[in-house]
Amino acid sequence: MATILTEYPPMFTYAAEAGNLDDFKRLYQADNTRLSLQDSKGRTAAHQAAARNKVDILRYIHDQNGDFNIRDNAGNTPIHVAVECDSYEALDYLLSIIFLCWQLE
Repeated sequence: MATILTEYPPMFTYAAEAGNLDDFKRLYQADNTRLSLQDSKGRTAAHQAAARNKVDILRYIHDQNGDFNIRDNAGNTPIHVAVECDSYEALDYLLSIIFLCWQLE
């Protein structure tokens, strides 16, 4: 179960949405639990990065073993959000992760 963020604005997810990798890393502080923090709509940093086509943030989340399967309150994963927001580079990256996982199985 993911933790819901109570701070406003949720700086961690905001940094992901803004695509500021340096701020995102600073707020992350090597704490993997932060990668699954959700805002009031259930969105994680990965959802925000996918919505705004921030591939550098998605790549960093993946490198830190972040979970791209967390669903927001509408039932969407980051890949769904990338499709809805026409975030083509983010979608391509997320699909490449899925393809890589299939190859490893």
